[in-house]
Amino acid sequence: MKFAAYYLCFTFLILYLAAFPASSSALENSSPIRPHRSHLQGTIKDDRYYGLKNLFSIALPAKADSIVIDDFYVSPNIGGVAFLNDSGFFLKVEVDGLLPEVAHLIATYPEIKSEMLDILFNEVLLVQLRAMVPSLRLLHERKATLTNGDHALFAVIDLPETATLVDMQTGRNLDAKRGYLLFFSLDQQHLVSMSLQDTLTLIPGVAEVAKTRLNERLLNHLTRYQSSFRMPS
Repeated sequence: MKFAAYYLCFTFLILYLAAFPASSSALENSSPIRPHRSHLQGTIKDDRYYGLKNLFSIALPAKADSIVIDDFYVSPNIGGVAFLNDSGFFLKVEVDGLLPEVAHLIATYPEIKSEMLDILFNEVLLVQLRAMVPSLRLLHERKATLTNGDHALFAVIDLPETATLVDMQTGRNLDAKRGYLLFFSLDQQHLVSMSLQDTLTLIPGVAEVAKTRLNERLLNHLTRYQSSFRMPS
């Protein structure tokens, strides 16, 4: 039965490549800070961001008046939000509805969640990112465990010239080191992707030293932000 589950997993994920929406390229390949949007599709209440039609919610990483908040939605069950500021902070949350067949698989065979996340990351998300940033480098990838004990995938990617800060001497965007945390929603109907730009590696004179604990730092921060993520039951 387990072999059959893996076979079906692979088959449905091949179909998923055609159905899986591309990430918001404007936010992945980020330009320098933009002005606040005139309005959000989601809402802010009690220091939390609530997605369009209450798709999801997450605690604000900082006071609303100190960050730029930009959200994007392509359907009732696909969308996300990004939080950023002019000091290099960049946190993005994206929610994508799973194909019914894939949702059924992970509900029936929860032991294959890690393998599913690995395939979705390497065959979908990483492919999309590489199409936008061909020179990216995968620095680290491993299985992770969320605070609720559920499966997750953690990765760190070097994205040349995509940081939200600019090198004042060259006029080019700095290289970004971003951590990615992928996991399935509790109702197992959605894939959630969170990405965080490391700020210390953007600071001259600190960047080299900051690289020594890059993976641990990004995972700790992402896990903390993920702990406030909620979706309706």
